[in-house]
Amino acid sequence: MRILLTGADGLLGRSIQNCEREVDVIALGHRDLDIASEESVDAALRTHRPDWVINCAAATDVDRCERDVPWACAANARGPRLLAEACAQRCRLIHISTDFVFGGEKNTPYVESDPPHPLSVYGASKRLGECAVLAHGGVVARTQWLYGAQKSGFVDGVLTCAPPVRAIEDSIGCPTNAADLAACLLDLCASEAHGLYHIANSGACSRADFAEAILVRAGTPKPIERTAMRELQLPARRPRYSALASERGLALRPWEEALDAYFAERQ
Repeated sequence: MRILLTGADGLLGRSIQNCEREVDVIALGHRDLDIASEESVDAALRTHRPDWVINCAAATDVDRCERDVPWACAANARGPRLLAEACAQRCRLIHISTDFVFGGEKNTPYVESDPPHPLSVYGASKRLGECAVLAHGGVVARTQWLYGAQKSGFVDGVLTCAPPVRAIEDSIGCPTNAADLAACLLDLCASEAHGLYHIANSGACSRADFAEAILVRAGTPKPIERTAMRELQLPARRPRYSALASERGLALRPWEEALDAYFAERQ
């Protein structure tokens, strides 16, 4: 099986490349493939002739998206649409999406049949990308709070920042080990995957609880300053509660176990 991987330089892209599977992965970063360019997409598919495309390319700076709508829409809406149109008659497509398509009104995990209600430009642009992919027969995989590989974002931020660690108490989600997500995506490619999936490590916690769990596993005691989301006055609105769960039989291991595995490999 040949997989063309877009956004290969990012966290999830590197994790997919690190998976020990008998697949041929063609890894293309933004300099190799601009998914918002019809010519670039067509050339990549004609050259590499993949069985699957996994689209990890996205504009993920949530606050920049709020300030730069064309940038957000090019990567998160136009790009997925062009990929979906080009893949429709040639190969299968898995597009990576986000919990930010939800508004955070629930107090229980969001499942695939819950209606989206994005609060930000980022969430709205990602939802447009989802709709285009699904309309052309592609697969959408929503995930959240990724960490892992050589770039762990929130994890490294917690470990390297000067104390106290300021972390949000009222933002609830599912920390997800990118290696677990990568393996699941490759399993989907080997199956008859179709439609929409939620893929995240099971369970939920606050950002502050996640920070505390990171410090415990790293053996790095630091005080945590728990704060409310509104106190940060961020440009983009975030969902208060956006934990994901699947009603389609997909279940990754608990987030605590996945974090244990990450630190065992990191050390």
